[in-house]
Amino acid sequence: VISNLTRKSDHEIWITSGLGLVIYDTRLKDVIWYKLNDPVNLEFYAVNYIDDASRVWYTDINGLSCFDPAVQQFASHSFKQLSGGNWGMAFYILSDKTGNLITVCPRVADGFYRFNRLKNQWTKTQFPGNNTFLNEKDVVRGFVQLASGDYIISSDKGIFLYSEKQNRISSLQKELPFAEP
Repeated sequence: VISNLTRKSDHEIWITSGLGLVIYDTRLKDVIWYKLNDPVNLEFYAVNYIDDASRVWYTDINGLSCFDPAVQQFASHSFKQLSGGNWGMAFYILSDKTGNLITVCPRVADGFYRFNRLKNQWTKTQFPGNNTFLNEKDVVRGFVQLASGDYIISSDKGIFLYSEKQNRISSLQKELPFAEP
């Protein structure tokens, strides 16, 4: 199953699937490179975005991974030390315009994580109150950045607002027209 497509150039398409990562060349109409997942060793390959240095960034278990095609090396950046040992698949990521600050909102987690590439350092903002998403029944479903720099987080427990200036997550207690009674 294909889960993500990312265009790297006018002829290169990077494809994430359940089996791994593939580069498809539209000019050659052929696969020019691939890397298969190794679930036994918890090594998974994908693409979420490609930065200005052509490095491929993707989510993985407890953080981010990066593939640098120039040196043909993978690197992992884990937020596990901040997650209290909880398992957190980092499904959702967004990068700032510079590519130096990557925001991660795991599907199953107790907070919001930010990775500073320049400092090679993670920070965490805890969800408010008892709003944790540590089981598969109450999970984060996605997030989007607003023009103000704040983020809206959608989850099974409601809608949350992350204020970048205050480094705080607050619950938006609003009745939504599509919410179950």
